[in-house]
Amino acid sequence: MTLHFFKVFIVSLIVGFTAGAQILNNSVIAMGAFKGADSMHKAQGYATLMKVNQGLYVQLDKNFYVSEGPDLFLMLRNSKNAHIGMTILTPLKQYSGAQMFKINISEQDLIKYDQVIIYCKRITTLFAFAPLTFNPNAFLRR
Repeated sequence: MTLHFFKVFIVSLIVGFTAGAQILNNSVIAMGAFKGADSMHKAQGYATLMKVNQGLYVQLDKNFYVSEGPDLFLMLRNSKNAHIGMTILTPLKQYSGAQMFKINISEQDLIKYDQVIIYCKRITTLFAFAPLTFNPNAFLRR
């Protein structure tokens, strides 16, 4: 069992994701550091999932950078369960710097994913991924 999987499993038990956990407003839900997908696709910086004023957002920090490419999209991926797969959030605005994206996904669906990824739709290529670590303090305990 990998350390990342173990952390997600423990948070799942604490929070009770399967019981329809509610995310607290104005909280950081999860965070992860970007890595390039291979030697041709470089990336750095952090992705943060947040709930602000009842909306869900992905924030890329000021140190964010990804190799340039056509048709890049910000997506969520479940790397452990192919049945859940990936969901497209939004086209990437720029290749570097701080950016914030409002996402239209339910809280229950959001917690099914364990990575934020940068994906090129045109050539179906993964450019970068950020494995997420969930913050158990962002969830209402029942």
